[in-house]
Order: sequence, then structure tokens, then C-alpha cells
Amino acid sequence: MNHVRIRSIALAVPATLTALAFAASSASALPEFGQCYKKGPGSKYTEASCVTKATTKRPGEYEWRKATAIEAAKRKFSGTGGEVHLYGLYRVCEPSFSVRAQKCHEGETEGTFSLPVECTSEFNQGEISGSNAVKNVTVTFRGCEGTTAGGKCQSTETAGEIQLGTLKGKLGFINKAATPREVGLLLEPAKAKAKFTTYKCTSLPDSFTIGMGNEKEGCVYPQKACGGDGVISAVTPVNTMTPELTQTFTATEETAENIPSKFEGTHPLKVLEGYLFNSEGTTSMWSKVAESLTNSAKTPEAVEIKAN
Repeated sequence: MNHVRIRSIALAVPATLTALAFAASSASALPEFGQCYKKGPGSKYTEASCVTKATTKRPGEYEWRKATAIEAAKRKFSGTGGEVHLYGLYRVCEPSFSVRAQKCHEGETEGTFSLPVECTSEFNQGEISGSNAVKNVTVTFRGCEGTTAGGKCQSTETAGEIQLGTLKGKLGFINKAATPREVGLLLEPAKAKAKFTTYKCTSLPDSFTIGMGNEKEGCVYPQKACGGDGVISAVTPVNTMTPELTQTFTATEETAENIPSKFEGTHPLKVLEGYLFNSEGTTSMWSKVAESLTNSAKTPEAVEIKAN
């Protein structure tokens, strides 16, 4: 079975938000975007990362500025990524190839196949919109093409260009026990029930949609309710003022699953699914889709992800 790859994901955005900060006050607090700045004697923190709080023996000179206090223009980010790889395991019912629900008709056999797609580069932009959120995130993959079949793949009029719909995102913990704590950025469609993208490849009759299954048609992942499409990337560095963040999307090609698929705690599963269809009535079931990529994003001024 083939797998589609997208190595830079608009998701590049999260990594791009480079200096963020986490409001560390309680175990339940989330990572946080902001800035650590030198204010002078009597301040709350002792060093330029705003991690260690001041004491009577160790006075502070640094203060934390929440993201919402940063000038709007300085909260915008943009960045690029390298190769994009999208993996997909498309489930079909043979011989009809006409079922999108999660069960084949009586007498049919379920089979799988994939179409690997690779893109040469990724471009992203967006803005930090709150203490741990981003919005107006856009991602474009260029130089996209099927590696075994399909030719150029695209969602726009430009050959080889796949654009994702407008995304929003939020920070969360991937691993609090790690040193430093591992932080991730979840990206998902800005509008409810919207899809990530739909694209075609020039030498194939099929169109491919990336999104998430629904209650009527079913979904491949075991959840109480379908929906909840999204993808999480690791974001680095944390607890460091920097004008550039790096975002890494990790996927298992064999199973077409992104790792991780949820934040630590009671957070819901966030995954990608997809299906193929064409005008002749060929339709796959909702199937597992994943992406891998590494990208970066830059802000006009250094920011920090505080994760203590």
C-alpha cells in the first residue's frame, strides 16, 4: 500500500513561532507565548528566560510580558520548510469501490492502497493570537508530485502547489517529565467541519481530501464521536527568547499515523483522515493519513514559549 508524504505542513507555523513562554504557576497551566525583558531591580525573575523566580537572596531584574501585550505587528510570523511527505492508507471495498462508510457491502472485500506524494518546499505564515494560541495560519506546499504515479499534484491552478485551508492552533504539553518539557502545537481548521485540503494529481482521475470522518460516514479512529481533525508538531526551543522556532511533524509511514496524536492529560485525540473520490463513483472509506516535516517560523522580535 502506498503512503502520501508532506514534509512541511502548514503546520510549519507552530514551529515557526519561536520564542514563546509558558506561564508556570501551576501543574495545570499550559505553555505560553510571551517575552522576557529586563526591567531592573525588584522584578519577578532572575534571568533572561523568566524561569527562575526572584528571592530575597537572589533579587530579580526580569519581567514576563504576555503575548497579548506584544504589539500586533510583532506577533506575526512566517517561515519555510523543506521536503513534505504525506502518508495515506486508503481503504476501499472491492469490486465496487463505492463505499465511504466504514463497512463494505456484503460479498465485498476490503483492500488498501496508497499514492505517495512528496513536495519540495513549504511556506507558512500566521500570527500569535493569545497566551497559547495562533490564528490565520496559512500553509502552501510547492513542487508536489506523486512518487510512483500521478504526476504533478495540486489544489490550486498552479502545477505542483497544494494549499491548506486557514488554520488555527494552540500549545500543549507532549511530555512534562522531559527536561526541558516537550511542547507541541496543534493545528486544525479555523472553521468547524472544514477540511485541510482537497487536491488532484494530473495523471489520475481521483481527488484526495484530507480532513476527518464524520458521524454519518464513520471514522477510522476509535473515538466517541468523529471529527476532531488536527495535527500536532513538536516546537522548539522552549524557555528561550528567540526570533525563530522550529516545528517537527513526526509520522509512522507503515501505519500513516502522526506521533503524538494528543497532548498529555485528558485532551481528545487529534488526527488526520482522508478519502479519495472521482466522477465515476469510485470512493474510498475514510482512511488514515499522516504527514512528516520540519520547518521554521520567524517573528520580527524574539519571543519565548514558557514551559515551566
